[in-house]
Amino acid sequence: MNQKQALTADFHFKHWKRYLAISAGIIAVGIYLFSAWNPNQNKAIIDHHGTPHPALIQLFHLTKVPFKKGMTLGEVTHNTRKQWFQGAQKERWEFENRFEVQRMAIVAALQALEMVNERKPQVKHYTYAWIHGALAQSIELRIQYLITQWKQGVRFQEIVLLAGDRALEPIKEKIWTEKGLKTESEVMEWLWKNTHKPQALQSLPYRLIKASQWVDQNGQPKRPGTKDTIWAWLKQYPEPGRILAISHQPFCTYQHVGALGVLPMRFKLETIGPAASDVTPVSVYLDNLARVIYEINLQNG
Repeated sequence: MNQKQALTADFHFKHWKRYLAISAGIIAVGIYLFSAWNPNQNKAIIDHHGTPHPALIQLFHLTKVPFKKGMTLGEVTHNTRKQWFQGAQKERWEFENRFEVQRMAIVAALQALEMVNERKPQVKHYTYAWIHGALAQSIELRIQYLITQWKQGVRFQEIVLLAGDRALEPIKEKIWTEKGLKTESEVMEWLWKNTHKPQALQSLPYRLIKASQWVDQNGQPKRPGTKDTIWAWLKQYPEPGRILAISHQPFCTYQHVGALGVLPMRFKLETIGPAASDVTPVSVYLDNLARVIYEINLQNG
C-alpha cells in the first residue's frame, strides 16, 4: 500500500467532507514549474505545448543531453536522468564532479530558470509558514531566512516544521549527535526553540511533523522526503489557507513542484529561499533539475 492509499484508508466517516476536498484537489500540476496564482512563480521550464524553456535547451546543448524538437516529456526525462541524475543512493556531497568547466554558462542558464538567485515572498500575509527539513546546517539557514522575512513585515499564523525521522548523518551532523539528538525532527524542533527570534514570532504556535521511514516495493527502507512530510501534515486535516514554504536555492524549484503534486487545490503555495551558495557544485544543480523534470513527468504520466 502506498502513502496515498494509506491516507485514504485512515479517513473515517466524520471526516468524509475533508477527505473529498483533499481527493478532489490532488491532481497533476500540469507541466508548469510554479503555481499560477503567483505571477512571479509561474516560470514554465516546459510549456503546455511541450516546448522546453530556451534556457533548458541551452543546458541540453552545454551538457550534451540528446534533444530534438517534438520530443515527449518522457523522452526528455529519460535523457536528463541519464546525463544529470547522480542516483538515489548518493548523498550530494558524494556526487561525481561534472561539467564544472562550463560552470559560467550553465549557471547563467539556471538563473534564467530561477534556480540560483533568492526567491522573495510576493505578499505579506500567509496562513502557514512551512520550513522544509534538510541537513541541520540547512535547517538553520532556512530558519534564519524565515526570521528575516518576519522582520521585513511578512506575517503567518502558524509555523509548520516539515521533518522526517531520519537518523542524523554521523559526520555532517556530528555536533548534533554530540548533543544527544538522534533524528532530523529532533534537530529541527531544537533549532526552532533555541534560535533567537522576535518575541511575537517566538509566541506563534508551531507544529512539528515527523514523517516516518517507509519501505519501497523491493522491501528497502527509505527515508522520508518532501512529499512524505506533506502527506503527514495533511493527515492532521489542516484548514485551507495560503502557505509560504521556506527552502533554499537551488532546491526551491524541486520542493515546490513536489508539494504541488500532493497539495489539494484549497491551499495556495509559494516557495521561497535564499540564493544558492557561490560554491554550489554544477553537479548538484543539474541533479536537482533532473529530479524536477522527473517529478513533472510523474505528475503528468
